[in-house]
Amino acid sequence: MTRSRSSQAQKDLANILGIKITKDTFDVAAARLLDHVAAAIRHEPTEPSATCKGPMGECPQVIIDQQAAALITDWLIQIYAPSNTC
Repeated sequence: MTRSRSSQAQKDLANILGIKITKDTFDVAAARLLDHVAAAIRHEPTEPSATCKGPMGECPQVIIDQQAAALITDWLIQIYAPSNTC
């Protein structure tokens, strides 16, 4: 699977915002940028990034911030998304 690097527009915006994305893929860079500006543009996720699904319905005591959750989600999509190549 080919993973495209961040675009020049993303790099320019990241530079203005003070975010390092030089080694990120396009999608990871997009997630980092969106997380950084989400509050300013009133972008809220439609539902929580995780739900409690422990053996007895309890939540595991692991705290993942919103930026980490977005990056993990993008990483999983890149790994499990079907490739468009034949």
